[in-house]
Amino acid sequence: MKKINLTLVLIFLVAGLINTSCRKDDDNPDPDPQQTVENMEELEIDDDFDWKTTGLVFIEVKGLRNGTVLVKDQNGKVHHKLFHNMFTHISKMISIPDKLDNVVIEYQGESVTVPVIDGKITHSFIE
Repeated sequence: MKKINLTLVLIFLVAGLINTSCRKDDDNPDPDPQQTVENMEELEIDDDFDWKTTGLVFIEVKGLRNGTVLVKDQNGKVHHKLFHNMFTHISKMISIPDKLDNVVIEYQGESVTVPVIDGKITHSFIE
């Protein structure tokens, strides 16, 4: 009888430990449904919150002919149209969505996917 009671106690202890260790910590509790915001002035926003969804990147594109360079996302949305001058090339800061890790560059009928690395987009169409 004591052996059964001891086994049951151990089972309950193990079950209790498993139950408490598997619970997810709730660092982001759900908003209070009773609290309503009537206008923007009532919103509480951290001072360090950045509203921007875009970031500046440096783009450098080289080619052999004058022409238009399109900077697109993977879905084909054009984010920038830049004029390429074969004597000076493209070298400037542009703004693109933060979520883009790669861009598609179209120039003179060619299309290449180029990664955004450390805030830079660099490609040469000169081969």
